Amino acid sequence: MSTKKIVAILCCTLVFGVLVYCGLWYSTYKEEISKRQAFVAQEKNVSNSISAMFGIIKQRTQITDASRASFERIFPKIMEAKGLGKGGALMKWIQEAAPPSYEIQKDFAALATSVEAQRMIFKNEQTKLIDREREYNEFIEDPMALHFVGKKKPMVAKIIMVESAAETVKSGVEKDASLDLSLGQDKPAKK
Repeated sequence: MSTKKIVAILCCTLVFGVLVYCGLWYSTYKEEISKRQAFVAQEKNVSNSISAMFGIIKQRTQITDASRASFERIFPKIMEAKGLGKGGALMKWIQEAAPPSYEIQKDFAALATSVEAQRMIFKNEQTKLIDREREYNEFIEDPMALHFVGKKKPMVAKIIMVESAAETVKSGVEKDASLDLSLGQDKPAKK
């Protein structure tokens, strides 16, 4: 074999190797960007789902910000004028002014169903966010990604949870989770 053929083969091999290396770098770089953008988009999905839940509550209850503000402004005057606030008089007045009806119960049931459905959507979106966080963080720790993309900061998902659940997770101790359904009735003394 002549030296020209050997040099030509080495040059072709070197060019091929450089092209493969560049292809791997580009592919890894694009995958990192794609995973990062998917994580950020999923964070927005979580925000949208919780916002939708509050929107459902606001829409179903039909309470506008203006109505709430005006009620807050006039409510103390109504209480004062009626002489309410002592001995259960407020609850008696509320029941007389707006007695419970089947329609109110039906509306409340519909609201509860809508909120529960939206909570499930929210939970699913938050689960996807956790999965995106795991995928991205696994990817940036991969030796090939480290070589081509370099050391990247891990993504951290902000998990939204009920305050009592957050306290339980932080302390590692579950508080009494029983439901007290007595609603102010006299309870038998604990022995």
